[in-house]
Amino acid sequence: MRSTLPARLASPRELPRIRCEQEKVLLDFFQRDKNPQFADINIVAAELGLHPYDVRIWFQNELAFWRMSEGLPANNRKVYDIPQPPSS
Repeated sequence: MRSTLPARLASPRELPRIRCEQEKVLLDFFQRDKNPQFADINIVAAELGLHPYDVRIWFQNELAFWRMSEGLPANNRKVYDIPQPPSS
């Protein structure tokens, strides 16, 4: 069974400090797998010298931004859960 990370926009205070070269690796991994398993997060974190929690927060935030760019709700809500404006 595949575990999934929830998409979640993080506040600027919550975002981990990631160096440019680390972010390049994370973005490359994100392009291949937008929702990695926890084992993959642990491996990437170890390779980059980051804490797995920081990598998880980065992926959740990046996934939320990707969802918004696709016209979806940022925080894992289904499209039909979003209140629609009243029709005039």
